[in-house]
Amino acid sequence: GLSVFRVFFLFVVRDTLLSLVASVQIVANEVVKVGDWIEMPKYGANGDVTNISLSIIKVQNFDKTISTIPTQAVLSESFRNWSSMHQSGGRRIKRSIFIDMNSIAICNDELQGELKQIESLKTYFDTDGKCGRRTPTNIGAFRTYIADYLKSVEHIHDEEGLRYIVRYLQPTPKGLPLEIYAFCNKTAWAPFELVQSEIMEHVLAVLPKFGLRVFQDLGAEA
Repeated sequence: GLSVFRVFFLFVVRDTLLSLVASVQIVANEVVKVGDWIEMPKYGANGDVTNISLSIIKVQNFDKTISTIPTQAVLSESFRNWSSMHQSGGRRIKRSIFIDMNSIAICNDELQGELKQIESLKTYFDTDGKCGRRTPTNIGAFRTYIADYLKSVEHIHDEEGLRYIVRYLQPTPKGLPLEIYAFCNKTAWAPFELVQSEIMEHVLAVLPKFGLRVFQDLGAEA
């Protein structure tokens, strides 16, 4: 009985000491602070830190539920702290659409005539490219248009370290991914999602004007 008690006592003391050390390190190194937005899927946590105690960290999730994380876990396991995003003043937008590669083509005279009516595309059609004479394509015109469109979006950053870019990713069986990579100065969840949604809505709505199609796997839907 004494041996069992001794093991139990040592276990409790060890756990308490580890929690104490972890708590001190968290506070001293500012790993996590009250008010930080952290994400730790293992413990179902995705929200704001409301309390840091000796043994647990409480997180109020966005659905108003409460998750508790062992203090030691914050030092020994991976998690995401979004506080630096708020400090930088920019939250990342990283969205792709898959373009049907069968719809990519060189612009004929008719399409060029239509697209030249868009002010931001006049330079694209009237000047040579940086790598030599440009062959105007509907995908190139679309990329140029979206890059200029982002410049006009009120809440998109165009500052050093928070640039935006429109680029192609590696082609896949689902088409050519066109990625929008930008930073929004609205970091709160709802305003950020509104800006991001409006950008994607515009992108998808103007796509057909360029003779392009979004890839859709209709067989998978069936």
